[in-house]
Amino acid sequence: MMTCETTTQGRGEHASGEDGASGADDAGPSRSCVSTSAEAGEPPDAGSSAPRIDVELTFAPGTEWVIQRMYHSLCERLLGEAARGVCDGGTVRVRIVGDDEMAGAHERFCGVPGTTDVITFDLASGESADGAELDVDLLVCVDVARREALKRRHTVEIELALYTLHGVLHALGYDDRDEASYERMHAREDEVFRALGLEDAFGRGESE
Repeated sequence: MMTCETTTQGRGEHASGEDGASGADDAGPSRSCVSTSAEAGEPPDAGSSAPRIDVELTFAPGTEWVIQRMYHSLCERLLGEAARGVCDGGTVRVRIVGDDEMAGAHERFCGVPGTTDVITFDLASGESADGAELDVDLLVCVDVARREALKRRHTVEIELALYTLHGVLHALGYDDRDEASYERMHAREDEVFRALGLEDAFGRGESE
């Protein structure tokens, strides 16, 4: 299942289109994700244990400078926390790419020109929101992450992990097509980061 959504222009504004695709305006790169038709349900059971999420990384040529061990560890912890009480684990395959490859994929799959931060392919077709194991492919753009990390004053690895979390939350039933769902989704991102003793990543730097 595939729809594309934008949320990063703003970390404060968002836009969405019809037929499963939405694009960035001229202000800069967007965040594009596959979302599911399911709505985010009740808050996860805080007493449940975090399931194991296997994260498989592939790095396109020129992106290998990312601190892979740090990023991989962050992703496994964040995604496990995000899936707690929702599904029983699964696999997330992440390919780290640069602007050129991401721009090509963005136009091919979403019909939107220009680069973006993450595109998600939910191979479980929304069923993970109802307990099925995650089966997700992600494209994540390191060039967008590098630019945003400078603005937010945190590491590229944190920014990449945020994009990874955002994409997987769509597969867990979260959406950000309207203001209420946008706020709920990004509140969940902050909640997951804080559960691991990390600072909020989405809004960091906006008022600094």
